[in-house]
This record gives sequence, structure tokens and C-alpha cells, in this order.
Amino acid sequence: GGYVDLIRGVWRVQGCLAVSRGIGDQHLKQWIIAEPETKIVRIKPEYEFLIMASDGLWDKVGNQEAVDIARPLLVGVDEPQPLTACRRLV
Repeated sequence: GGYVDLIRGVWRVQGCLAVSRGIGDQHLKQWIIAEPETKIVRIKPEYEFLIMASDGLWDKVGNQEAVDIARPLLVGVDEPQPLTACRRLV
């Protein structure tokens, strides 16, 4: 009975809130659940770093673009700067 609409590039439940923000809204409970989509990934020693982010980042930044932003601040430098990498991603 509900619907999801694309408004100015953002998917919105019932035409109002973005899906991820709709989790806490009581009037959207019949359409939105708070059960996250999860995936188990084994982190291997050869991985240089891991980027974890919400859809807010991934809606705007592709995987390779995120790596291109973060990697110069994290890999092959004397002092890795993870906080700066996070800020640049945002």
C-alpha cells in the first residue's frame, strides 16, 4: 500500500523522508523496518584499508572515487591520516 518516489535524486518513502531517515518515524513503520542489510566479509592482511559508510556517501561517491580520495592519506605515508581521509570523503 505504500510507495517510494524519486524526488530530486533521493528515494523517499511516501514522498516524504529518505528511506534511511524514515526508520525512526512512527507514521512510516508499516513500510520501513530497521533490520539492516548485512554482509560478512573476511578482512585479509593484504587489504590496505576499509571504508565503511552509510548510503549518504555511497549515493554520491563511487567505490573507486572513495579509494582515490582515501588512499593517498593512508597508504605509503609516514603518518597515516584516517581522520583527514574521513573528512575528505564527507
